[in-house]
Amino acid sequence: MKKHLLVIVLFSAALLLTGCTGFASLDHHAVNQTDVVLQKNNFKVVKSVEGHVTASYILGIGGYSNTTLRDNAIHQMFRNAELRDNQAVVNISTTVGTKTMLGIYSQRTVTAYGTVVEFTN
Repeated sequence: MKKHLLVIVLFSAALLLTGCTGFASLDHHAVNQTDVVLQKNNFKVVKSVEGHVTASYILGIGGYSNTTLRDNAIHQMFRNAELRDNQAVVNISTTVGTKTMLGIYSQRTVTAYGTVVEFTN
């Protein structure tokens, strides 16, 4: 009886913690599609920026897909960049880290990194 109750509780918790797509449906790809040519000395490096997104999973259920996590981390990085006129984010990369506890609960964190450059005349 206790095993059945435990299974029901875990299944119910997994259903309740299953995430939605969140703000990944926002179309920030247009910002990321700009071609930037850094062959001339017409820019200066302003700062490094990053964005973090974490999702939780119980028995592998819940959270976001890998693509959604990556998109959300990049979106957060662009928000943190606070771009002004003549600025762009270049050299975008992502890393993924996973923590697992007892094989039941896991957390995946995606971090996006980029460099803000400002173009000069």
